[in-house]
Amino acid sequence: MQTKTRHLMLWKNDPLLYFFKEKLRFSGLHIMFCLTGIAAIAVFGLGWVADRSYTGSGIRFIEPQFYSQMLTFYVFGLFIAVGFYVWQPGAIVHVLKSLEQTGVIQAVSEPGSKHVRSYPDFLTQLQAAVDSKKWAVIATVFALGFCVFEALVALPVTFSMFGRSAFWYDVKWFLVVVLLAFFVWVYVIFMIGLKQLQAILYFNHLFQWFDIRIRPLHPDEVGGLGALGSLTLKTSLMIVGVGAVAAVFSAIDWFAGANPLTRPDILVFWATYILATPISLIVPMLSAHRAMQQARNEKLNEIAQEFEKTLSDAGVTKTGDAEAIKKANEKLQELQTRYEIVAESLPTWPIPARLFRNFSITASLPLLSGLASMVINFATK
Repeated sequence: MQTKTRHLMLWKNDPLLYFFKEKLRFSGLHIMFCLTGIAAIAVFGLGWVADRSYTGSGIRFIEPQFYSQMLTFYVFGLFIAVGFYVWQPGAIVHVLKSLEQTGVIQAVSEPGSKHVRSYPDFLTQLQAAVDSKKWAVIATVFALGFCVFEALVALPVTFSMFGRSAFWYDVKWFLVVVLLAFFVWVYVIFMIGLKQLQAILYFNHLFQWFDIRIRPLHPDEVGGLGALGSLTLKTSLMIVGVGAVAAVFSAIDWFAGANPLTRPDILVFWATYILATPISLIVPMLSAHRAMQQARNEKLNEIAQEFEKTLSDAGVTKTGDAEAIKKANEKLQELQTRYEIVAESLPTWPIPARLFRNFSITASLPLLSGLASMVINFATK
């Protein structure tokens, strides 16, 4: 099956990624350090300058409420987010290549389908959906809106909880700097989410529109679909990172005596984490699971039908010679053994069960830590 998988580039219509990859020829690691470094210099370098000229009574540069949240948000959080942002397009293409190279993807389920007629046709549709110009426009508008929301709603609510303002809000030119860094962070996160939703949708279509062939004893232990499972876990881990940021911000506010659940921005982070984690983890797993289960059941049904035919033929010869009955019994035993081997060797999930259990525990840690900080805060009052 000849395709154009190797020519897929799912970042051509993303202006930020296109600028760094195509114009500057930066590698993924260079982009991560460049954007994070610029944000760190802007927030901490210019923040020091802004603090020096600040004469108000608000939160200052050296106070934990400033540098702890800024380090979490604009250094560690941005570094991880940008890392996933530059990795995601290539990772989606890698899954498509892997499914093709391992022979998992077979012919279209219904020849002449109104959806797709071939795998290259499917790839064309996926590229148009994932790498659409409208996603960059939507992400830009959303990021701008969220920055305005942060400046006009979220930050004033936060300062009212602490009972005082902060230098990065009162020094207006530095507020613009902080909001620009915030804009990049939100844009990157939103682009990741939009592309991931489209990828999940088309992976779901993939298992609906195409027959698949499970590869027993494949080194990935999941019948050749390990690349999909790996992408799903890493994507969910990124979302867990958003939950971790929300947990850190919540803990800082709790221990400072404020209630983070009254902060709109933190509520947005918690909502993103709680809603997106099951969507990014369960939806692609279930679509692949259904297709893998159907492929295995087809193999098992073939054996079952042969077993039933042999059993029926043996019933006809029950008064015949003993040799025919013996051969029928041996064949029945052989078919039963084959059935058990096929049932055990063809997996029905694109990720080993032990990894899924371990990740499920990891994914719940931000929520548990957020609850723990609340409990500790109330217990120590």
